[in-house]
Amino acid sequence: MKIIFVVHTFDISDLGGVLKVISMLANALSERGWSVSILSLGKVHTLAYPLVSAVQLIELDLQYYDTRQLAGVNKIRWFTNAYCPIQKFLNKHTSDSIFITSSPPLNILFSLFRQSHHVIGCDHTATTYRVSYGQKLIDYLKRRLDVMIGLTPEDAQYYKEAGIRSEFIPNFIDPNFVDASNDKKYITWIGRLSNEKRPILAIQLYMESQLYKAGIKLRIYGYGPLENEVKSYLVHHDLEDYVEIIQGVSDPLQMFKHSICLFSTSSIEGFGMVFLEAMGLGIPCISFDAGYGPKNIVRNGINGYLIQMDDNQLFCEKMRLLCLSNGIFDSDTVRSSIEPFYKNNVIEKWEKLFYTITEDKYIKPV
Repeated sequence: MKIIFVVHTFDISDLGGVLKVISMLANALSERGWSVSILSLGKVHTLAYPLVSAVQLIELDLQYYDTRQLAGVNKIRWFTNAYCPIQKFLNKHTSDSIFITSSPPLNILFSLFRQSHHVIGCDHTATTYRVSYGQKLIDYLKRRLDVMIGLTPEDAQYYKEAGIRSEFIPNFIDPNFVDASNDKKYITWIGRLSNEKRPILAIQLYMESQLYKAGIKLRIYGYGPLENEVKSYLVHHDLEDYVEIIQGVSDPLQMFKHSICLFSTSSIEGFGMVFLEAMGLGIPCISFDAGYGPKNIVRNGINGYLIQMDDNQLFCEKMRLLCLSNGIFDSDTVRSSIEPFYKNNVIEKWEKLFYTITEDKYIKPV
């Protein structure tokens, strides 16, 4: 049996949470003896994340490998242009291959193939972020897949209510039982610099909390369309001595070095890997109750604080309480709170799903 993950590109230019999850899954399954490949529609010049030697990287070298590269009707044409190269690739693989897609467009594309291959779909985003137009058609196409992965119980339940076969399998973490640092002097924000992540609100909350007066600085890790706007905001408000934007770093041990806590200001959040990465190092988190992701990870008073959406005053109060109160969260308690997301527990769920699919317990519609 072959496991083939499908991504738009595995190049470092698309560095982000989805590819990190894919690399972790591919490496973990390979280490347990599975034959694993990653199919990249685009050319890969530099790997986004390290892969163990047994994981095979396959490149189709499509010029347009992602709908985000296109606009208008060209987004529709992308499906027709990508169909034939993928069809040729599928024809070379036996029916015991299991393909795991990684985005809504790839789920739609792979639902169009009538081959005997098995396909597991995953959107890697919260179902609360779904589009309203064309949703019935999208749900119909997802019903053609073997199964959709829900990263939270609520996502899995949404799919089931839409008549889509679904399994709840969250992302995982390999916990590090060494504290990131005893010299904690930063508060950390990690995410795409985009409207839904609200990086400028993160800066505003940090300033309102007045943590800078206690010598605690803010570190922002991320890229995105609001990068110039965020940098201009820092210059305009003379905040460059307090807020630092860091790019090109993806190692959690480096990102959370000297970190007191991680905080998130997202207006919508799927299953945030950064929460697990922080808590795996014993670092607590603060987040708005945005979507299904945070509420399934952040436990009030145990590993952080979950704040009602847009209650900025309470958010600032909890930031101050967490950062200025010595030892309010025990690092071992924070780590143990995410035990259901430990690597072995989650990989076993994937392996059980593979066997279920190949034993034809899921009947794929014609």
